[in-house]
Amino acid sequence: MKNCIRQELKYVWKSKFLLLFLVLTVITSIFVIWNNCRNVSETNSSYVRLINYYKNNNLDIDEDLSKSADVIETGEFDENGDEYVQIKNPLKHYYSTLQRQIYVVSNKYVVDQFLEYGIMVFSIIFGIMGTLFSTYDIKNKTIKYKVSRCGKTKLFLTKQIVMLGTVAFCVVLSTLLNYIWAPLIRNSMLSGIEKIDAGTFDDNTTNILVKILFGIIIACVFAEAGYFFGRLFGGNIIPVVALMLYVLLLSPMGKADLKNCIYVLAMKIYSFLGSYAVNDTVRMAGWQALLGLSVYGVLFFFGSFIIDKRKSAYV
Repeated sequence: MKNCIRQELKYVWKSKFLLLFLVLTVITSIFVIWNNCRNVSETNSSYVRLINYYKNNNLDIDEDLSKSADVIETGEFDENGDEYVQIKNPLKHYYSTLQRQIYVVSNKYVVDQFLEYGIMVFSIIFGIMGTLFSTYDIKNKTIKYKVSRCGKTKLFLTKQIVMLGTVAFCVVLSTLLNYIWAPLIRNSMLSGIEKIDAGTFDDNTTNILVKILFGIIIACVFAEAGYFFGRLFGGNIIPVVALMLYVLLLSPMGKADLKNCIYVLAMKIYSFLGSYAVNDTVRMAGWQALLGLSVYGVLFFFGSFIIDKRKSAYV
């Protein structure tokens, strides 16, 4: 078994699998920080324009900042399903929004925001990884050689260990690297912005290790899904297209839907103070969602095992 694992790790290293998916997660990390800093810059510009308007018209800035924003729901929605609102005190609204956005790009929240985006991004990146792990031996005509050396069961378990280990490594390393990118990007994009107290927010008190673990679990479940459908269809194109359509376009289709299980748990674990949030969840208890997520992972694992056992290695 050790020799089989060593062989798979060697292939993953030489094939640049690890580097490819690590780069993808790092790029995502950098983009999330950049996007949040851009939001801060844009909101700050609107806030500064309002401040200048107040000064030019001798209006009391402190008085309006001490009041609430008075955001009124209109009951009307745009084409994306977002509700139009009326804001009676835009100065306080922009100030409060700016406070929250500055908090989101701070080191206190930067990892949380990356992991929140991971609900979508990890699903796609590591789902694709799963399809590649399930098909590269067939594509490279090495399946017969590996089965003769390790046997079908050992080869399957080897692939699973290496795949899930690679997933966990990519998630953890790219998550920790946020502490490097965040200050660099903040200093570059927000150096000219007047310092504003980020204030305090009702941030979720879930332990950061739990948040990272949940990100790893999401990535692993979708890696298993990618592996299963890659073996089922014997290729990458159909599983990858189906995966992207499911993750990006479809809303949860009921309590038992995989996305619904993830969303329900995510709303308990993450705070979603930043620019990404989950919605359209079908209510269910947390333990039911956790059970459902576990069942999906187990089904994909054993489904892949059965397919691997039944399919011929002589291809």
